Amino acid sequence: MSSNNIIDEVISPLIPYEFPQFYQSDGPMFIEFVQAYYQWLEQSANSQYVGSITTESRNLPSYWDIDTTSSKFLKYFEDTFLVNIPKNLSIDTRFLVKHALEFYNSKGTIDSFELLFRMLYNQSIEVNTPGQYMFRLSNGNWTIPKYIEVNDSPYLGQLDGKLIISSSGSTAVVESYSKKIINGKVVNILYLSSLTKDFNFNEFIYCDSFPEMTGINAPLVLGSLSTITVENGGINFNVGDLLEISGSGTGGVARVVATRNENGKVSFSLINGGFGFSANAVITIDNTGTGGSGASFQIGGLTNQQTISLNTDVIDGLYNTVIDLSTSGFKVDITNASSSFLNDEIVYGNALSLHLNIKELHTLTSLSNGETISNSSLGITPLTVYFADGQDIYLTGNNSALTNANLVNGTLLICDDNNTLIEILCVDPVQTVFANCFVIGSGSNTSVLSVNRMDTNPIGYYVPGMVITGNISGTTATVTSCTRLTDWSYFPVVGFNNLNDIIQESFSTVTEVIGTISFLKNENPGSGYASSPSISIIEPLIYSLKIDDGIGGFWGFDASITASASNTGGIVTALSVLDSGFGWSPDEFLIMSEANNNSAVFGKAIVRTTGTGVGYWNNTQSFLDDVMVLQDDYYYQVYSYEIISEMMLNIYESVIKNLAHPVGYMLFGKYNVRRELPSPVSLISSSIVQDSAIIFYTSDSILLTSDNYVITVD
Repeated sequence: MSSNNIIDEVISPLIPYEFPQFYQSDGPMFIEFVQAYYQWLEQSANSQYVGSITTESRNLPSYWDIDTTSSKFLKYFEDTFLVNIPKNLSIDTRFLVKHALEFYNSKGTIDSFELLFRMLYNQSIEVNTPGQYMFRLSNGNWTIPKYIEVNDSPYLGQLDGKLIISSSGSTAVVESYSKKIINGKVVNILYLSSLTKDFNFNEFIYCDSFPEMTGINAPLVLGSLSTITVENGGINFNVGDLLEISGSGTGGVARVVATRNENGKVSFSLINGGFGFSANAVITIDNTGTGGSGASFQIGGLTNQQTISLNTDVIDGLYNTVIDLSTSGFKVDITNASSSFLNDEIVYGNALSLHLNIKELHTLTSLSNGETISNSSLGITPLTVYFADGQDIYLTGNNSALTNANLVNGTLLICDDNNTLIEILCVDPVQTVFANCFVIGSGSNTSVLSVNRMDTNPIGYYVPGMVITGNISGTTATVTSCTRLTDWSYFPVVGFNNLNDIIQESFSTVTEVIGTISFLKNENPGSGYASSPSISIIEPLIYSLKIDDGIGGFWGFDASITASASNTGGIVTALSVLDSGFGWSPDEFLIMSEANNNSAVFGKAIVRTTGTGVGYWNNTQSFLDDVMVLQDDYYYQVYSYEIISEMMLNIYESVIKNLAHPVGYMLFGKYNVRRELPSPVSLISSSIVQDSAIIFYTSDSILLTSDNYVITVD
């Protein structure tokens, strides 16, 4: 026998070891005979003659396993484990037996139906429970989001799913963390569940999962909008109105809780919207003699809009401005003076000049007077800039440099001083610049020369590099720079204050969207009015143009708005915060408005506790609609279910009821139309032509016709 507990399939090799030792020497032929006999028994054809020691009997352990049992024993497994399961199935019986326990453990559940169809029909199904679409009274679940706004902490992104506790003992579970940018400020938000009590302003947040989250690492509760104190209740509101909150935060909604009537309130009416007004037109309300105060409104919108550019500089007081001549003339810096120039003598000279219109391609800084530009690869030697004005520059230098053939449109030049790269757009011919003037003052003037124009001869231009000569002294010198001393005595725009400035660039210009006032908003009715105030509205820049509006007025001053003081109702006295929104500041001024009311409620923000979002129903079972229906005690009931399959109900109904159907339930079946071909249409084996339509035969008995019909062949 083998040394282990497993029964050997054959025993003939063991026969020699079963005899006593003396048989090995006295009867070896007998041992061989017995061994040969067992070898004969082990042949399957002879097992019927050997009773209990046949090969079949020795293979019994393998027959206990469904994977290794003989096919003639399978029916016993079926009778034991697959009661009521059809026998004529294409699926392997061994597979069914192995998974029978899974099926029986899930019997009566959706999983059992899905498993049964996979085992029996190798198909996927859907199970629909009509009861889930049945209307139920008071079965909705109303959810109100809760959150806290906190300052920065390195642990905020790791708090999801963690229990947090405040320094006052409030606890909650963090559902998620998000960050918002609101009006330029960062707002960190922790959404909460399982909240025990409110988290309050200036409390620290701790978490046992992060013991190091203390001190400066502990988030600090900044508070959310909790309450609004009403300072002016507007008019014509109703209890229950939802008002949008405006201020430094976003997303807030308040509900009107209480209103009252009051005398001395002002209501505004837009009679004529005029034209030429911006949203920021100047509104003046004259309360003189009315006994009241505080009434105001804003422009709500514009129609007939157009965009206009306007100059904002007031020049009425400047049109008689006189140029300041107390300091006149030019300061000319010179070098290499041969001697001193004489007072009142004429100093003259000339130099070559080249004007270029350019485009700066790579600008580190703009070109300045005195800098040089060149392009050595094209043989363009340095040229000196003696005047630079944006896209126009004036150059001087020797004749060969100024007349270089490569100074043409498209040539690139680089500034030797700051590496500014420019492209030549236009080149004017080289000209000779003449200069002459008379000297102001006497004495030593070998480095700086003060000059002024002549009465009968223009002063011309002093160009750096120009050699000048005195007509009496004969003194010569080279000009290094020239600065005009005469300037304006006053100019209204900072940064523009001399004779070189272009007038168009010296004034300030704004672009405004103007139009007709279409409605008013954020009306504040004020208080204490015994009579109506008078109102004027003006757009100063437009009105100053005096553009006739065709009906006797001018643009920017032809709107008509009236005010009426009376006893008025719907004045809000109390609000509740329905949605806290995000990013509000403590004690900030808030405006609450509603789309159908031009009036507004004004109040102050109380930012203190946990934030509250707008509540919502997280299911629709208490709402009749196209999905939720009334119970009918047949299909729509809690004890019905529907199998959606590619087979008709009569094919599988008896099997389902015998194997998986829960007692007391009603079974429905729905046919699922198959919309996809069972195999790729590329597997075409042959085709024929029939009645002008080509019919293709595929390996899966699918007929595809050229006129777009698909036919399934059974």
